[in-house]
Amino acid sequence: MDMGTPNFQKIIDGMSIDQKIGQMYMGGIAGGETLDFARRNYEKYHLGALQFSGVFERFIRGGDYLPCGVCRNAPLDEVAEFLFRVKQIGREITGLPVIMAGDQEGSINNSIFRRRNVSLMPSQMGLGACGEPKNTYQAARITAREVKTIGLDMLYGPCLDVLTQEIPKLARGRLAETLKWLRFLASR
Repeated sequence: MDMGTPNFQKIIDGMSIDQKIGQMYMGGIAGGETLDFARRNYEKYHLGALQFSGVFERFIRGGDYLPCGVCRNAPLDEVAEFLFRVKQIGREITGLPVIMAGDQEGSINNSIFRRRNVSLMPSQMGLGACGEPKNTYQAARITAREVKTIGLDMLYGPCLDVLTQEIPKLARGRLAETLKWLRFLASR
C-alpha cells in the first residue's frame, strides 16, 4: 500500500489532544507480540514510536521471554517483515510515520540480534579503551547500516563509555585523563 507523503500539518490539525500527546510517547513491543496487539496499542494510545526489544516481556512486564523473532533466533528477514508491518499499521491508524527504536550497542552482551548474521562489534567500553575514534566511527556506521536494513530508525546504543576513575574489574576501560580527550571522542 503506497501511502505517499501525507500532509502532516493537516493530519496534526485534525488530531485530538490525546492523539497529539500520544505522538510524543514511545511504547514497547517484542517480536512475539501480534500485529493485533500493535493495532490495539496504536488505536488506544496513538503512539508515535515503539521500542523493539527481545527482552521487553521479561524486564518490563516481569514475565518470561516471549517466543519472539529475537529470542527464538528467527531469520532477520522475518524480523524485518514484522517491524515493517508494525510500522505500516501505525501509519495507517495515525496517518504519520512511526519511529521504531531499539537498543543495539553491539558486542555479544548488548546485541538484540546476537546469534544472527550481523557484525558483532566490540563493546562501547572496548571501543573507548582502544582510543581510536575512527574505529568507533566505523563500528557505529556498520551497526547503523545493519539495523536500518531491518527497520530500526533510532538506536539507544551509541554512547560514549569512558571511565572517570580507575576500576580494577573494568581494567579494559580507558580512563578519561582529561576533559580534552573526552571532548575529542564525543565530537567524533
